[in-house]
Amino acid sequence: MQKPFIYIAAIRRTGSSLLSGALSKNPYSFIFLEPNLKLGKFKVAQEVFLKHFEESGVDFASLRKAFREQVQSQPKNNRQEFALDHFKSTILPKIYKAYQQVGIKDDKEQGLEALRKCVPRHEGARNRTGPQGHIHLPVP
Repeated sequence: MQKPFIYIAAIRRTGSSLLSGALSKNPYSFIFLEPNLKLGKFKVAQEVFLKHFEESGVDFASLRKAFREQVQSQPKNNRQEFALDHFKSTILPKIYKAYQQVGIKDDKEQGLEALRKCVPRHEGARNRTGPQGHIHLPVP
C-alpha cells in the first residue's frame, strides 16, 4: 500500500506553516517546512523531530550530510534535479520508516514546478487534481 504524501504549496503569510504544524504529529506524520530541496539544499526547521528520527532508526544527520555532499558533487546545472530525485528515491523511503505520513510545505515560487514533480503521486486522487494527480484545494 502506498503511503500518503502531503504537498502544501501556499502564498506567504496565509497560515500554511500553522497548517503544517497541525499536520505534523509525532509519531504519525511529519511535514518538512521549506526544506529548500529545489535549491539543491536540505534543511529541517523542526529540530524537535530529529530525536524521533533517531528513535525510529533513521540517522537523519548522516542522511542530510550525504545528501549535501552528493548534491555538491553535481554540476551546478544539475543540482536541483539531482536533489529532488535523491530526496524521492533515497531519503523519503527512510523517512517513511519513522512516519506513516510525510509531506513538504513550501511557499517560494522559484522551482515550485520542479518540486511538484518530485512528490509522490497519489494514485487514488480523483477530484481537483492537477496534471500530476496531486490534490489541489481551492484558495478562498
